[in-house]
Amino acid sequence: MREFLRGLPRAELEAQATRHAATCSRRLLRPDAVRRWKDWQNRGARLLIVTASPEITVAPFARGLGADLLIGTRLAFDADGRVAGGLDGANCRGPEKVARLKAVFGDDVRLEAAYGDSDGDLEMLALADEAGMKVFGERP
Repeated sequence: MREFLRGLPRAELEAQATRHAATCSRRLLRPDAVRRWKDWQNRGARLLIVTASPEITVAPFARGLGADLLIGTRLAFDADGRVAGGLDGANCRGPEKVARLKAVFGDDVRLEAAYGDSDGDLEMLALADEAGMKVFGERP
């Protein structure tokens, strides 16, 4: 972030993220994961994306998928609305995912299902009745 994003205006970063999602989502999202997402959506589930990636760059993907909530790493911005080069809070990874879920849903949060693809998801997966690690393998 310090090297590549520092100084970039928030509006420009949001515009780049929106263009990236519009042009690349079909090449990036695993079809089996999208089918599972849509299955949960059709059941009326509340759908969350919890990610260590910056919220601002994932937001267009989340909107496109119809996510109810996005919880991710927040970038720090300076007074002029430019990327400051650091984080606004902790990286949303590992125990921080659980802390952020508890902040939104309370200490007794329980997930009906959760899926992850890295060791940064393990603590969150422990909150789920149905937990899947690296269960999606279809190539986009």
